Amino acid sequence: MNLLADIEIGRIVSVSLIAMVVPIVLGFLYRSAQRDSHQAATEKRVDYPKTLKILVWAGWGFTIAIAIIAAFTARGHDFWPAFLCVLLFVGLTLSLHLEAYFVTITWDDGTIYTRSPWRCSRMIPLSSVRHCDFSQTLQWYRIRTQGYGIVRLHIFARGIPQLLAALPVPNPGYPPKQQNQGEQVGAANRDNAGCCPQDL
Repeated sequence: MNLLADIEIGRIVSVSLIAMVVPIVLGFLYRSAQRDSHQAATEKRVDYPKTLKILVWAGWGFTIAIAIIAAFTARGHDFWPAFLCVLLFVGLTLSLHLEAYFVTITWDDGTIYTRSPWRCSRMIPLSSVRHCDFSQTLQWYRIRTQGYGIVRLHIFARGIPQLLAALPVPNPGYPPKQQNQGEQVGAANRDNAGCCPQDL
């Protein structure tokens, strides 16, 4: 009974720590993106700040530590659950690594250039931009173009205000304004109807 009680207490503590730490980390990443955006006011580039890239390497360190622990402790029936757990962490960290290091958007007076591991690179004329909005549900800006798809900019990226200022259409501003409940429901319906991997 004592062992089961200790396990249950451990789970409660773990969940509580995650609930406290995750919002702090996300808020820190958002503030880092805002700070870097203001410091790089003259650059024509959208990418992720150094803070997120440091977090990626911390994720790799954690993943390696989990793999080492699993290699020395997982035996018999515990092997496959431990292997799948390590594989999950590798997949998550690798995805974040590719996003943080290989997704960039640049632009000049007439063209937006996107580079991403998730889809082919694009050269998008600024004249093709038709609309720009912000999804409160997914926390990214969407630049809608005619014939070139949607360019998505997550709020953790830096350089967003400079790109928004270069667009030939109105934009939600930076930081994005809060929507009322009716607008959030409509935006959520649009997100569910047309959600696809982001460009940034």
